[in-house]
Amino acid sequence: MHGTGAETGDKYRSKSIVVVGAHAFDAEAMAGATAAAAIAAGHRVTLVHLTRGERGNPLRDPAVYGKQLESEMARAAAAFGAEYLWPGYPSGRLPGEEELASELAAIFKRCRADVLITHWRGSWHPRHLQAHQAVMRAVGMISETQEPPWVFFGENCEDLEGFAPDVYVDVSHTAEKAWRAMGEYELFRRESSPDAAGRTVKIPYEPYYRSMAAVRGVEAGVLYAQAFRLARVVLPLPPGVGRGKPGLRPVRVF
Repeated sequence: MHGTGAETGDKYRSKSIVVVGAHAFDAEAMAGATAAAAIAAGHRVTLVHLTRGERGNPLRDPAVYGKQLESEMARAAAAFGAEYLWPGYPSGRLPGEEELASELAAIFKRCRADVLITHWRGSWHPRHLQAHQAVMRAVGMISETQEPPWVFFGENCEDLEGFAPDVYVDVSHTAEKAWRAMGEYELFRRESSPDAAGRTVKIPYEPYYRSMAAVRGVEAGVLYAQAFRLARVVLPLPPGVGRGKPGLRPVRVF
């Protein structure tokens, strides 16, 4: 995505995009096809999974499922051509906001992040909300000493309250690659999942995200699109990025 910079200098350099998800698979769900488009355009993408999400399958031993998720996040990143990072936090046990924000700020500086993508605040999931708040606090920390990255909120099926997109990204040419990479996760492929009581709950992640890309594509006038909301703290918009409106073509952000 476009950052700031001179017409003949920084504008043309490779950008560093960091996607922060609360659990393994969240980052890919919010921005997988967009990440694939960025990588294809020569930019660097880092997927940050704050936890593995190993408690997400009550019928599986968390230690065993956690190891599976570690393998899946590595294979998915390789399929995208992205880098990835799990800070080591167990599922459901993120540290306090200041501690987590400090660690994220260090990660963003180390990655020289130009663009951040994370959860929208309208989530029913407490860990998604924690991730959102920690990322925004980390951006505040960074802004005390340097120009902060641009922040966009991705569309996640658990974060839809009040989500209204500002920007569409045309992912018509990268959506299929993204879905293949996301298929490294068993979670993405299966259409049902047990709840805490062992009852089967239908959670069709793959059909959902395929359908959402098609719906956003209709709104944007392309085959497939991903939608994002821009953090208000970083207005005005980066050069070349316009607000998305239903019926308008998506902006070109890479």
